[in-house]
Amino acid sequence: MDASQLQRIELELTAEERDRKRQTITETEAAHDPVATRERYDRFRTAAAENSFSGELRRAIQNAGIPAFRLPIVLEQAGIPWEQIEPFLLGKGSLSSDVIDRLVETLELQIALTVSQS
Repeated sequence: MDASQLQRIELELTAEERDRKRQTITETEAAHDPVATRERYDRFRTAAAENSFSGELRRAIQNAGIPAFRLPIVLEQAGIPWEQIEPFLLGKGSLSSDVIDRLVETLELQIALTVSQS
């Protein structure tokens, strides 16, 4: 097919579609921004280093053997919304016991707890 056979098609987007397109572009740019990516990585590492059950759970997720880019897909397929997990991984949110149970089952995590005698 040569250039003379190509036909340009223009579509009119609704306001909602334009907003969604802008949001997608913004999110894509942010995902590929090395500074933003480094900051997110640093927040995750800091949150995972916490000496707490949450820190232990973050480390177990990190060590589950699933590449970071696949983790959201695996969790979504298991019915665990990434929007719930990501804030937790970054130390900015918490998880319900139901979500923790599904995480442990889906990722086949093993978490050892030690009870201190006070």
